[in-house]
Amino acid sequence: MMNIAAKININLDRIYTVIFWLSWAMLVAWIIAKLLGLIQTPLWLELFPLIAVGITILTFGMGVGRWKQKVDDGYNKITEVSKQLNRIERKISNIDNNLRDLTKKYTTHIKRYHNT
Repeated sequence: MMNIAAKININLDRIYTVIFWLSWAMLVAWIIAKLLGLIQTPLWLELFPLIAVGITILTFGMGVGRWKQKVDDGYNKITEVSKQLNRIERKISNIDNNLRDLTKKYTTHIKRYHNT
């Protein structure tokens, strides 16, 4: 079963992507219509493309921020796994040393008391 947070992240990524491309489409449509003389607007409506660009930049920034967060999370997980592997390596080394000591003691014991 998929985690709810993962579903939300996927949906947010899709929403950001759709908003990003719709903003660009609106800007291109406005520029074409304006160049063809189809749009004769008052000055306050001239700000429409700036708003579209602003939304585009904002959603792009949000997407980059989400991507950076995912990279940071991955880096933190890798760092934690590396620390755990180092701990396991030290434990195995200790076990190896203990086994070596026991082997020496056993062979010494065998040589000393069971010499045939």
